Amino acid sequence: YIALGLFLLSAASCTDEVLVNEYNGLRVSAGITAESRTSFIDDGEWTHTHWVANDQIGLYSDSESNVAYRAASDGAYSEFTATSINPIAPEEGKKVRAYYPYSDKAQGNKIPLPYTIATSSAEPAAAFLYSEATIENNALNFKFKHVYSYLKVTISSKQFKNGLPAGCTLKDGGLYLLSDNPISVYDATFNIKTQEITHNKTDNGRMFFYLDDMNFNEDETRTSLIPILPQPANTPV
Repeated sequence: YIALGLFLLSAASCTDEVLVNEYNGLRVSAGITAESRTSFIDDGEWTHTHWVANDQIGLYSDSESNVAYRAASDGAYSEFTATSINPIAPEEGKKVRAYYPYSDKAQGNKIPLPYTIATSSAEPAAAFLYSEATIENNALNFKFKHVYSYLKVTISSKQFKNGLPAGCTLKDGGLYLLSDNPISVYDATFNIKTQEITHNKTDNGRMFFYLDDMNFNEDETRTSLIPILPQPANTPV
């Protein structure tokens, strides 16, 4: 027990030394609120959320733009380290904004949103998360929220086969989603300061979601989480 305790204490100490930024000592950590995610783990009725090690976030302040930080571990909570020698300066009381996933194509406060107009279960669109925090005691603690909403859809292969003529088989298939409002992203940006979405091209109320991992000629059921733009109340999708 003593040896194990010493080992755990040593491991925790080493972790702290690595995670505190070596250039200015600012400690950056982040959790994910229940309605947000970077990747989903589905467990019955519950959908758990977590970071993945090496996920990159971008940080903004009034004087610094798009500074990249990297997640140190998997989990709903992770600490982050700067990927360059010019991290966020630790000024007590300074407001800092953050987003995920990091993009080197950000211009000013506008960050490109992940493309969602045609995605698949094998290659789902990246989540887009944002947060704001204030430096206190040389630390930033972000609590990220989502920009996209997520439809959780469970569908069976029988629903595809039932309308086929006799003798026909399916090789692939998926879902076609429709709304009276923009539901997908082709070319849009998110303003990290005002939290507004700007559509650079006309994004419309339709999107495709392909079920790449379903065998349509067997009796299979799949549950998918499909990213959509937030819709006004009472909007049919």
